[in-house]
Amino acid sequence: MDTGQQFVINTIFVAGDDDVKPTGRLRAVAVLTLLVSFAWLYVTWEPMYRWTQKTLMFGELHIASGMMGLQKPAPIPDAYKPPKDRKETRAEKAKRRAELKRLHADRKQQATDRRLAAQKAQVVLAAGAYGWLAVASLAGFFLTIAGCSGLSSKGWLRRIGMYLMPLSVVVCGAIGWYIQKKYSWYETLLPGWVKPCGIGLGMAAFGSIGFMLNRHGRGVHQMAAIGVIVAAALSVAAVWIAVRWGQMPSDQITVALYTKIFVVQSAYGWLLLLAVRFT
Repeated sequence: MDTGQQFVINTIFVAGDDDVKPTGRLRAVAVLTLLVSFAWLYVTWEPMYRWTQKTLMFGELHIASGMMGLQKPAPIPDAYKPPKDRKETRAEKAKRRAELKRLHADRKQQATDRRLAAQKAQVVLAAGAYGWLAVASLAGFFLTIAGCSGLSSKGWLRRIGMYLMPLSVVVCGAIGWYIQKKYSWYETLLPGWVKPCGIGLGMAAFGSIGFMLNRHGRGVHQMAAIGVIVAAALSVAAVWIAVRWGQMPSDQITVALYTKIFVVQSAYGWLLLLAVRFT
């Protein structure tokens, strides 16, 4: 062995977090995602919200119409009326009274069951309608996270996110306390600035999460795409549940509408999955 042989030691340096830069394509996708999130939340809380409220109102009217007449006394069938051509015996009278008592008890129980079913339908209808809004809103906020995560990987963005998150939550809580104290959350009394302010604060809070995840923009976009597709499936399920157990009027709820809801709501999720593959 040659004792004069020299050993060369190569040192491998690991790039810092700030060197994890998104590509130009990812930045372009991130900007588009932010624009889609704005449009998504606007559609959710304007036309979609009005349609949901209208559908909820018709569903409540449908349930109320089904409960009408529950307090009316049930007519006595001719079979239980006393005979007119002869005098009724004690045994027949006792039997007739027992049958009438059973009949009234059965009809009272049926009315109670119908009333409980209507109350459950009201809960399911409201849960389905507002659940649909909640799922759609979360999907929009997921897109906000993804868009903010792909803009840049600079450390100062992560620091902004660390301060913006608690600030937006505190401001949102203060506004919620003010609205509860002054308007008690009655929608007809709420001023026009409540919705846009709430959406803006929500985007600020979720956008700050995206800033803090700005070293993982590509992965966050993939997760947001899957979240949008899952939200579309949950939206279809919410409408189906409202129709099946919430007594929502189903004259306009067809297979074509279910398909339209899923295709329209999940379209950007599929496009985002495809776009991320080329970033």
